[in-house]
Amino acid sequence: MIAALLLWRALLPTPARAAFELRDASPAALGHVSTDGAWFPFEEEGGGWRGGMSRASLYDADGLTHTELDAALCGSRYVCAADYVTTVSPGARESAARLQIRERAARSVSLALRVERLDFSPDEGERWGGWTLGALARGALGRPLAAWIGADRILESPTLGRESVPGSLELGAAIRSEAATLAILDRWDPEGAHAPRLTLEVPLGDAARLVLGRGSAPGRIGAALSVRVGGLEVAWGRLDYAFGGTLTAVRVGIGRKEKRRPALPEQDELLGAQVSG
Repeated sequence: MIAALLLWRALLPTPARAAFELRDASPAALGHVSTDGAWFPFEEEGGGWRGGMSRASLYDADGLTHTELDAALCGSRYVCAADYVTTVSPGARESAARLQIRERAARSVSLALRVERLDFSPDEGERWGGWTLGALARGALGRPLAAWIGADRILESPTLGRESVPGSLELGAAIRSEAATLAILDRWDPEGAHAPRLTLEVPLGDAARLVLGRGSAPGRIGAALSVRVGGLEVAWGRLDYAFGGTLTAVRVGIGRKEKRRPALPEQDELLGAQVSG
């Protein structure tokens, strides 16, 4: 059913959208050269919780601001993340509330769902909005390899369809090690345009993390650095487009990380039997 919807949405021509193009301008998103809400289905190390606020500067333009509040709870089986984004431009205000639930079960395929509430408020004219639903499936191809297919806004309220807020299809793959994570992904909109990117995420000890990314269509590079001291985390990110536009963002957050307990020998034997079976 989902595959049929994806094909239908990918082939259906729609006018170019104007609203809700800028979905995420947090430091992490800019480092991954992604402002389109791309899926990054990597497991957080251990459990715990976090929350924070990001503020972005967009193209040094007056009257254009982007603010994001985020929170996440990481359990033993699921990750639940929520964020609220507002983008204010001359003459209009956009807001998006998102809830994402993702499996963390140790098995070959894990699933995720994303629900959004979008609202557009022009200074002159009628306010409109609606709901969207997205889904993702991630496959573990051995211990260091992972691949995923995600679909954003495959189902949406009729109002959003009339206002040309289309969905997109995403494919990605990553190879992980203790030293770094290398990922490649691409997204297609219903008109066939795509935005490939390559990212490298490098942990700098236990307290810092560096993200570097390069993308095309349009050409762009990104970088982000996050530093954690105790329960406080500060992050900075920048995205530069080949045509000269620049986005920068700062995030301040708090949280608590719970390290995973070492597996008991019996658990290791059981996991090995599940993988081999």
